[in-house]
Amino acid sequence: MSPVSGPGPDSGQEYGHGGRLTIDLGALRANYRQMAGLAAPAECAAAVKADAYGLGLEPVSRALWQAGCRTFFVAHLSEAERLRAFIERDAVIYVLNGLPPGTGPSYRAINVCPVLCSRGAISVPERQRPAPRS
Repeated sequence: MSPVSGPGPDSGQEYGHGGRLTIDLGALRANYRQMAGLAAPAECAAAVKADAYGLGLEPVSRALWQAGCRTFFVAHLSEAERLRAFIERDAVIYVLNGLPPGTGPSYRAINVCPVLCSRGAISVPERQRPAPRS
């Protein structure tokens, strides 16, 4: 078992709530493998946004990678940058909050993909459109 423990009385961080959360990374890997098997031949991916839902982006993403996950979803470019810093370069990372103006070069630099959910998210401003061909 590879547990990840959150703040608690023994962690040196006391929040006054008295609770402790322990994540069994071995169980997480086994669950991912089971889900991927059930989804086959479709691809199974992992949403690790919001610091892997508060469980820790790095330990959770590494465990999922070890289980065979190669596609990840995050909410923001900053999360994609954090994930890309330690995950293998061939992992596919999607950013759910689209492509804010001016961020294209940053997406390209770290090889991540925006999720585009509306016509407005994919339209190119008039000044950036290529001239029509005659």
